[in-house]
Amino acid sequence: MSTKSQPSEGLNAQESRLAGFKRRAYLLVCLAGFPGIGVGFFSTDELVLKLLFVMLAVCTASNIASNLNARVQIGQIERFGFWYSAIFILSRAAYSLFQARNEMAVMAVFHETYSSIALIGLMAYIMLNTRTALRAALTVFGTMLILNVIKLLSMPVTPTLPELRNLLIGQLSLAGAFLAFSYVLALTKDLLAVEQIRSSTDPLTGAANRWQMYNSLESEWLACQSQKRSFGVILLDIDHFKSINDLYGHHAGDIVLQELTRVFQKSLGNLGSVGRWGGEEFLILLPHATLGEARVQAEALKTNLAKHKFKVGQVTASFGVACLLPNESTNDLMRRADENLYSAKLSGRNRVEIKARVALEFDLEYKNPRATNHS
Repeated sequence: MSTKSQPSEGLNAQESRLAGFKRRAYLLVCLAGFPGIGVGFFSTDELVLKLLFVMLAVCTASNIASNLNARVQIGQIERFGFWYSAIFILSRAAYSLFQARNEMAVMAVFHETYSSIALIGLMAYIMLNTRTALRAALTVFGTMLILNVIKLLSMPVTPTLPELRNLLIGQLSLAGAFLAFSYVLALTKDLLAVEQIRSSTDPLTGAANRWQMYNSLESEWLACQSQKRSFGVILLDIDHFKSINDLYGHHAGDIVLQELTRVFQKSLGNLGSVGRWGGEEFLILLPHATLGEARVQAEALKTNLAKHKFKVGQVTASFGVACLLPNESTNDLMRRADENLYSAKLSGRNRVEIKARVALEFDLEYKNPRATNHS
């Protein structure tokens, strides 16, 4: 793969594009909603409703500003957009409900609001996590149902028992259909999330699998092309892992792989991600890291691994470190990391290897990446 052709786009790259698409979509929705807000404001003489529309306009303008600000995360935009929309619909419906003077007016308000409540439920499952969405949807629907019953019971002419029974049956049937729809949405969303985790996670260690690490590499590569920066990788291989399996059995070898993954994840924290590259080989991705920083991390991993007490005795690994060079593909980067790993094994294992030529080039800390001509 060369830098002249775009690499295949992985999961992280797709998520980045999806976030960008969502921003544009939410921006379009907010802009398209402004005329409706204006119509709602000028079509009512009620001061309370006018104030509600003003608050809706302010919140919508804030949402537009958030969408235009790249530093605001898409999750924050979604949560804010959902809750202010839900509060506006509930407030407007509650006010209209208690202004109603008879049973027909009450039912008209509720039926008018029901479609908006269904929309809120759908928005919840798009914008929020499953549990929060279910709670929010039930809260909105339950609130309107309770307010509707309270209003009916407080009217000067209280409905007869059969009338009230029919009204409650109608409302509860709508609630039952809504609950069933919510459950199906929640179940579907959870199943999709589980399948996504399974497809991107190594089942033994819980680390990212090779497919996911390929996607992460390509996603980081795409980011580096636009931001003119580098990132580091550490490719490592457990020393004499076959001997561990031969002496202690494959179950003991599996435990070593699991413990090693935990050691590395704890050591890296938020500085990088760990993936099982294959067998006893692991790949560590270090976004924004210079070559010197990547080497420091590799040395720290080697030290922490040596300190950990495995049941099979001391476990060591060999490390190959590399950083992305200008005009280089991810395949080129991984080839150099693999060469460095092979060199570490030939040099006695339990060591960090980095080519002197590359280290010299990165003395500039990637400040002028186009100044050096790489063969």
